[in-house]
Amino acid sequence: LVHQCPEVQLMPPAQICSGRIIFISTSSMKCACSRPGAGAALRMAAFGARIGTTIAPIRTTAWGSASPVTLYKRAIASGKMGVNSEAILNRKYVEFVKLLNIYLNHFPRHEKYALANRIRDTAYEIYDLITEAQKRYLKKTTLTNLDITHEKLRMQLSLANELGYFGFIGGKETKQDQNELARHRYLVISAIVDELGRMIGGWIQKIKDDKHW
Repeated sequence: LVHQCPEVQLMPPAQICSGRIIFISTSSMKCACSRPGAGAALRMAAFGARIGTTIAPIRTTAWGSASPVTLYKRAIASGKMGVNSEAILNRKYVEFVKLLNIYLNHFPRHEKYALANRIRDTAYEIYDLITEAQKRYLKKTTLTNLDITHEKLRMQLSLANELGYFGFIGGKETKQDQNELARHRYLVISAIVDELGRMIGGWIQKIKDDKHW
């Protein structure tokens, strides 16, 4: 059974397959149910391959009264991104850097080689650490550095917001809707940073659970 889960639908999954395992797609908002047991992981992988996306398993006994949308959000928040989590992190981070560079290009000119450059360097360092962590067998040190560098990026973006740099256009300060523009840009970029942080945290937790920490 594959059940479509658009955001406007609020059907409790307990009515669909009570007592079984819900599979939630982390990108296409689809879900399915499966019998619990040793073969659940294989069925989960087969479902993900069939719809061409990554999925996360959630037992209905834990959130039996939640909607598919709530389950989707909790799957993201828990960091359980499925078998292709590293590929998703790579793709999400490239999209983030593209947007970040657009915003940084609007920062005031006197910050071009200062805070804007520092933020850009930190973002590139994170990408290097993601690549390194994917290749290393013992990942503890690299993932710890990745987590620290991610927090540095978060704080640097927060500083830029406090200085009002997200309200600049073409390196110049503009009074027209500056506060609204700055608020919108910062909310968008910080939301992505938060999501990346959850994905990194989920990666770290997975390594700990696998006893490779």
